[in-house]
Amino acid sequence: MKKLRQAIGKEVREQSEEIARSLVKSTLAGNSSNARLVVSLVDKRKKKKIEAESKRGESVAINLAAEPQWPSEDDEIYPGFDAGQSKPQS
Repeated sequence: MKKLRQAIGKEVREQSEEIARSLVKSTLAGNSSNARLVVSLVDKRKKKKIEAESKRGESVAINLAAEPQWPSEDDEIYPGFDAGQSKPQS
């Protein structure tokens, strides 16, 4: 069994691009089993990327905290303009 798994692993590595194209093509044709597999593989890739960033000290929370803050409703985006009025204040 071990040799069979190794042989299959080797074939999958060598034919990975063709396998990926085939999975996506059958997904687009409506194969729901392959669609679940494709989505699962993409999700795992994203999860690994997030984990790798976390290991480098970049957590998702830190990245979000570094983003510019959205203005609140109380902030004056345009000085002299009240959102409740149709014309700017003079």
